[in-house]
Amino acid sequence: MTQTPTKPMLLRSLALGSCALLLGACAQPSPPPAGALAPPAERISDRAIHADLKAFEALQARVQALNDRGRANDGPAVADYHLAKAQCWLDVSFHEYTRNDRSSFPQVALGQAQRLIGALEARGMPPEGTPLVNDAARLRPDLWAEAAALRMHRGWRCAAPQAACAEVELVHAGHEYRQLGWRHAVPYIRLAEQQIAQARAAAEGCEGSPAAERR
Repeated sequence: MTQTPTKPMLLRSLALGSCALLLGACAQPSPPPAGALAPPAERISDRAIHADLKAFEALQARVQALNDRGRANDGPAVADYHLAKAQCWLDVSFHEYTRNDRSSFPQVALGQAQRLIGALEARGMPPEGTPLVNDAARLRPDLWAEAAALRMHRGWRCAAPQAACAEVELVHAGHEYRQLGWRHAVPYIRLAEQQIAQARAAAEGCEGSPAAERR
């Protein structure tokens, strides 16, 4: 036989139900700040994911606008070290976001792209250096050293985009190493190796470089 709830039981149930409703209302996630991704725990709804994709698209549009401005009046273009680095930070952020990386890496990588783009839009001095964000390990010091040495090469202007992206991929690899170990870092190490090799070849073949002058 089903027991009929007494008045105290009904009042208690109503009170608990009201508390649950209030807690549910308080637990509704607030929208992230402009340009920020939804927290990882909230990336489970179409609305949150759609908003995040819009944030990526908006930043990509700003990169395109800077590139177009550079072509028009000799400003920063994709061949520019800082704009190329911004694009690569954006790329690795999106890559890890779509791989469901639940760490802060997608957001901090996106933040690096935003800082570079903001400085270029303001025609200011972009931040120097390539930080090891999210406690990424510093892997392959030989590749870091070669990227730094290329700055002294007479053909640096031709090598800059590939060198910039190699640095970002080394950070990406260091993040994967911290998260999941060496096996997961290897693909990004290989990509950094390829980019350093391309940068070296571009520097040697650049007009005005010693190798180009010997041809």
